Amino acid sequence: MRALVVVESVFGNTRRIAEEVAHGLAEGPLREGELARTRNCGADVARAATAVTDAV
Repeated sequence: MRALVVVESVFGNTRRIAEEVAHGLAEGPLREGELARTRNCGADVARAATAVTDAV
């Protein structure tokens, strides 16, 4: 069950990153706050991926 939650977290974060990128493309260049949020989403994905590999 724990691995399932982590995998769902990875996909949820990937969706968030895609939404941030799509928003940035639609609105033009990312503003400072949007860039920071996108970086944070990327860090979330990296942490979740590490958790998946550690759990396996």
